[in-house]
Amino acid sequence: MKEMERVSPEMRRVGDLLSLYVACHNEKFELSARRLIPIPGIYEPVDYANLCFRLSKIREELATIHVMLKTSNAPMIQTAYVGALLDAVAAIFVICGKLRALKSGELPSKSYDRKIHKSYLDIYFSLVQTYSTLGKRLNSSFRQAG
Repeated sequence: MKEMERVSPEMRRVGDLLSLYVACHNEKFELSARRLIPIPGIYEPVDYANLCFRLSKIREELATIHVMLKTSNAPMIQTAYVGALLDAVAAIFVICGKLRALKSGELPSKSYDRKIHKSYLDIYFSLVQTYSTLGKRLNSSFRQAG
């Protein structure tokens, strides 16, 4: 309990936003029956428009918290972590936006092929690694402060 008392309200909210983001990530990337057998009415495809909406809200709130941390005397690790998480959220938002536009026909398939998609995924997973590494350091700093 004492450890949570030391965590600022902003960082608690970041934890909540992380959970929301992870749910979006899992919805996009988890291997499931609906991806293997896309039978309409039984297994629905990924709803990229909904994912974009949810990721947009998460991104907006993280951006606000990031600015607050940068302009306060928050520890550098907190600012770095929120910035890295924001970058990852922004990257998956772009990927889902491209897939939404491709699925709806707004984006020609030639302009977003598998090779381009893979390059976006490589960037995204690199950003995930960055925020994960910083998250471990952040958690360690919280433990050391206790």
